[in-house]
Amino acid sequence: MTSNCHFYTNTFEKLSQWLSQKLLSSFDDNKYNIKDPWSLKTKLEEITLDDDEIPMSFDAKSLFTMLDRNLIIDILKKKFKKIQDTIGKHLSWSMFEKLISFCISDSTYFSALDKKYYQKQGCPMGSSISPILADIVLTELLDFATKTVFEKFNYKPKLITKYVDDLLFIIRASFVDIFLNIMNDFNPLLKFTFELPVNNSIPYLDMLIIKKDNKIITNWYQKETSKGRMLNFNSCHSISIKMNTAKGFLNRIFGLSHQSFWDNNIQIATNILRKNEYPIAVINRLINNEINKILSNQTLQDNINNSLYVSCIDESQSSTLINIESPRYYSFTYIKNLSEELRRIIKTNIPDIKITFKYRNTIGLRLFSKIKDKTPKNETSGVIYQVNCKDCNAIYVGQTGNKIRTRMYGHKHDVTDTSRIGCKLAEHSKTTKHSFDFENVSILDTEKQKFKREILEMIYIKKSFKNGNCINCKNDVDNLSKIYVGIM
Repeated sequence: MTSNCHFYTNTFEKLSQWLSQKLLSSFDDNKYNIKDPWSLKTKLEEITLDDDEIPMSFDAKSLFTMLDRNLIIDILKKKFKKIQDTIGKHLSWSMFEKLISFCISDSTYFSALDKKYYQKQGCPMGSSISPILADIVLTELLDFATKTVFEKFNYKPKLITKYVDDLLFIIRASFVDIFLNIMNDFNPLLKFTFELPVNNSIPYLDMLIIKKDNKIITNWYQKETSKGRMLNFNSCHSISIKMNTAKGFLNRIFGLSHQSFWDNNIQIATNILRKNEYPIAVINRLINNEINKILSNQTLQDNINNSLYVSCIDESQSSTLINIESPRYYSFTYIKNLSEELRRIIKTNIPDIKITFKYRNTIGLRLFSKIKDKTPKNETSGVIYQVNCKDCNAIYVGQTGNKIRTRMYGHKHDVTDTSRIGCKLAEHSKTTKHSFDFENVSILDTEKQKFKREILEMIYIKKSFKNGNCINCKNDVDNLSKIYVGIM
């Protein structure tokens, strides 16, 4: 199912984002959620297991599309007082319900293979509000399951955590089926499967969680289907990107694994990096740095826990605010050798500006198929366009952040509006009685950011002036820097 809906208006997107922010603020204290695998590893290392307790996982089947919309409304109604603390008392439950219903029921249209469809159940894929609602429903389900088991059996699992639709339990083996039945009976649409440990270990996120001597240790985990492909050292990227990619990879391998696995993981990491053509000297240095960093952090944490460090901050000065200006970030397309020198010059002369690089030649653009339907021309927004005169060779170049059809409607209105002259397109049409081909407008380029779009517009106008048939004003390119002349 392709969730590329041309019916999704800016209103729907902004409403979903606004509701998502308010719901996130209302339920930011979720006791089950884990931030990342590293925080889970820390939590697991503090647990001592009984002999009959095991780590195991539950997984929701097709979570987003199996969420019961009526269940969502019921849960939100029950928790609306808590939500009102964030959104304010001015918004009533009836209005809030209409807003939620609009996002999850009335706007679930999508297109696939040039056909339009309506999603009959569940939350819309790709909507910003769907993961928030799924999280609220799963939290309610877990509260219900743990309360039911405690009331019937006077038992609580030692640990319950979740990451999106993956649930990790530390639980007595005899209670697995009990929890599964309760969770599957919670709602007719929501169904769960479970996975038990094999050889006292179970994969979860990027870790292998292992029960050993009534304690939990972890090891870095990758699926058998993993090919170990990552950013190649000889690719056309800045050296900082390559090094940071390797550092992040090594941080995951050693940061998520117990020290008893490090010797084996050193060999695995070396083999993977060598396959991606990283020099052996670079690999050895990066691995040593990562291991030393982890060990030094552990030593620092142990010293803090043992109260060997005393705060050197004067408490009377602790409330003093230090105004540190945030750096400004700018991005440029990466060009080998040139980009590094440009960043060095800017860093030397304007230290508060940080330069990052972006890359046009990506796998997504080059290899992956376009699974979404192409947006119709008239629905395209953020474009530089060209309109041709039907009666002569005149052309008009413009830019708009709105959809093409909206901008063309504006041009048509300017042409028929006798109260003012309007833009050069309207002026040409009124003075010569010519008509423009609004139905076959050409898209010259696309750019979402207005500043960049205006620069592109000036460049295309400047290029069109050379052909002698552009009717735009001469001063339309007054703000175009002379550095672009050589490029054009």
